This record gives sequence, structure tokens and C-alpha cells, in this order.
Amino acid sequence: MERKIQRVIEICENNYGKPKPFRLSNSLDLLVETILSQNTNDKNTFKAFSALKKYYVNYEEVLAANETKLAKIIYSSGFYNLKAKRIQEALRAIKEDRGSLNLDFLKNKSKSVAFNYLIKLPGIGPKTAAIVLTFGLNHESIPVDTHVYRVSQRLGLVPKTFDRTKTQEFLENNTKRGLKNALHYYLIKHGREVCRARKPSCSECFLKKECKHFKNK
Repeated sequence: MERKIQRVIEICENNYGKPKPFRLSNSLDLLVETILSQNTNDKNTFKAFSALKKYYVNYEEVLAANETKLAKIIYSSGFYNLKAKRIQEALRAIKEDRGSLNLDFLKNKSKSVAFNYLIKLPGIGPKTAAIVLTFGLNHESIPVDTHVYRVSQRLGLVPKTFDRTKTQEFLENNTKRGLKNALHYYLIKHGREVCRARKPSCSECFLKKECKHFKNK
């Protein structure tokens, strides 16, 4: 499977070009923003996160905030009561463990140590942890969103029986070091532009020779 994954990356690079480099974001911002993104779209996530950052000076204020008030601030993200609770619980756990609200100490830890720390935080699952690892802590990972999950399954990169957690683990274990961020980027881009959920453009897809879904049509 490692060879097939590498072929998919090479074909995507030939068609999409190399992924654009990204700047690392504040890891705590990413943690909170990803909680807000659960079960909603990018537009609503951005609106809620912007409102939170505008209203509260720092995360100490977010932690000390009235939970009902915080929920109103992030209303646009949907499931706002649950998300307000999760945000404060995660911040509280970090503060109690570290004495301050900061995750930068994880940059000096191994990926496995950093991952295990993150998923032990209240309300934080493998996808959120992987996003923070990749875009906040400079650890290679493959967060599995709806596009990554759908495209990897259609291509036959992972077994159909795998859920998102197993898919993430499998892709990371079978993708060479230095290529994981690229695979993540290409699967998302391909899922948005070609391998869409309802009407995939199979006839126009440059990956169809590698695609299990196309071969079984």
C-alpha cells in the first residue's frame, strides 16, 4: 500500500503542482478553532472564532468566562452549548497540568507523546489532535476529514470497513516521512474539485487507473 500511496502523491503533484507551504498557527488557537469546526462549515467556524477572539482578550478570559455567555459568543458554530463546555474543559485541563495556557511545550516532544497528550484533553479526538500536530506543532500527521475519508476509501488506500480513526492511523503508518502533509493536501483538494461526494467526475479523473471505485463501476 505504501507504493500505491506514493504513486497517488506523484500523480497529484504532476497535476496539481507541489503543495503550498503553510505557516504554523498558534497551537491553542487551532485547538479551539477545531472544536468550533465540529459539525459545521468553514464559514460558520470562522465567524464564531473571530467573535471569540474579538470579545475575549486572551484564553485566560475564555476560561474564566460564564459558560452561557461564551456559548452566545460562538453561537454561529452550532452546538454552541456543547462547544463552550468543551473549550473550557480543555483549557482547564491544560491550565491545571501546565500552570499556563500554552501548548508550545509539545513542539519539543515526540509526535506520539504530543498526540497522546492532546487526545487525553476533554473533547479532543484524533482528528483535532492531528490538526494541532500538523499546523501548530510542525509534526507530520494526516487529519481525516470528510474529503480525506471519502477519497482514500474510493481509491482503495484503506479498507472500506475502517472508520476515520483507523483510516488516520493506517494512512500515517503507510505514508513515508516527508509525504504525509502532501497526501493530506492532495486528498482534500481532489475531494473538493474532482472526487466529490454526490457527483464524482470519474471520467475526468487523472487517478482513475489507481481508483478501486472506478474499476468496480
